[in-house]
Amino acid sequence: MQNCLVVINSYFKDQLDTHVRNEIESETMGFSLFSLTRTKIAQAQNNFALFEEGFNRRQRNLPKVTNSQLETLADIIGEELNFDRDFLTHGDFSLIGRNSSPKNLALESRFIASKIAEVIETVNPVAIVPGHPDNWLSSAMFRIAKTYGIPTGFALETFYGSRKALIIDDFSYNNSKVPIGLFESKIANKLVETSGSESILEANEHFHLSFGNIPAKSFYTYLRNLAVTEAKSVFEIFWRTQRGLERWMLVDQVLPGVNTLRFIQRNLFSRVRKLRYFKELDLPDSKNGRKKGIVFLHLSPEAAQLTFCREYVNQVEFVKRIISMFGREVDIYVKEHPLQEIGYRSKNFYKELIEAGAQLIPINSNFNEISQLPGLKFIATLHGTVAFHCAENKIFCVLGEEKSFHKNLPYTKTLSTLNKNEILFPDTTVPIEFSVNEMWEFLEKSGVVIDYRNDISGQLQLARVLVDESTNNSKLFEQSVREGE
Repeated sequence: MQNCLVVINSYFKDQLDTHVRNEIESETMGFSLFSLTRTKIAQAQNNFALFEEGFNRRQRNLPKVTNSQLETLADIIGEELNFDRDFLTHGDFSLIGRNSSPKNLALESRFIASKIAEVIETVNPVAIVPGHPDNWLSSAMFRIAKTYGIPTGFALETFYGSRKALIIDDFSYNNSKVPIGLFESKIANKLVETSGSESILEANEHFHLSFGNIPAKSFYTYLRNLAVTEAKSVFEIFWRTQRGLERWMLVDQVLPGVNTLRFIQRNLFSRVRKLRYFKELDLPDSKNGRKKGIVFLHLSPEAAQLTFCREYVNQVEFVKRIISMFGREVDIYVKEHPLQEIGYRSKNFYKELIEAGAQLIPINSNFNEISQLPGLKFIATLHGTVAFHCAENKIFCVLGEEKSFHKNLPYTKTLSTLNKNEILFPDTTVPIEFSVNEMWEFLEKSGVVIDYRNDISGQLQLARVLVDESTNNSKLFEQSVREGE
């Protein structure tokens, strides 16, 4: 039976439950499942840990790999660990109590690399599922799988609440097998028939806006949850100390008191910033006849910047670049993400945007009303569902991420390919009709979309696709060898 290696990036207390549920899901899929975790799951078989008790105090024998191969893995680990910390330090958000870097990054990276190489050598997996691209371990395992030529990928629920995930098998937010977004040439100049049911995009926006309007929990509920969390953090300190584990090895395991500080920070900063920057905001009306551009911000922190758009880990820099490109010809407005905790934005985030020349619009303004703004010339974002909205509505979209598959969508430009005159004075003689629903059907038929009813199910569905891919590649290789003989 073939082996699949799955990364579980969870708090230590959740690892066993995730491992067991993974095993149950995989029993009917025809492959053996092994898990890679940060700390050991004592009660689980087929589990390997990066950081065993006392890991940081002892040397480990290097596995049987070439030195150059080991150094390649160590370089990947070092880069991902380092960026993970840079992301937290230089991002457009503020998070008290974040983990620091290892004291000796090069040495620790080599130890981790040797452990991972040892695990891969032992398991000999035909596929590796790295988990979510929101931490250094998953990002590193994705890249390491590629160096070994082992099928890997991220399962990303592109449209929240859709229960479908797109398989990303390229570190630049692409699928190498399917030209996502390029299929529109098949339906160019053809009127796309849409059913009366809610489209994927409408459902996605409804989810974001309605979720953003959910009433806040009561102050009593927050205090109760905070007390429980603080009690757990005390237990965490004893657990970590007894095992000789350092904070950087774990999943943002905070110290006692840190969650209380975060609670105060989030609530205090959120109230101040809402009153200062978001009180009585309106969309620009028809009296303002100037050209307009709207920048849609991404949620922070999230994988949008951590993995797929690292150049703009601070989105202020993205907005500044948009402003510099269009100068005084276009008024630039910024729309905050409806799910963003304003209290987690960095201290001067909105102040810097305004000083750069941007203006703010209401957080919960929807795409339809924004698309009707008089003088709207473009919408800008790093990447994501906003590009699909623009493609369907024939609005130019400017992307910050140069390699994302979103650049293939119609009416989409990246900063490197941007010709501002093409946007300010567009040729509308041959409009392209585009349907996200049709594109999604095309992707499903191409086999790069999987069911994602929950996280466990999604990761294991991805595992099955990757294992099948590996099996098919082996059969094709064997066939070519026989034909060669």
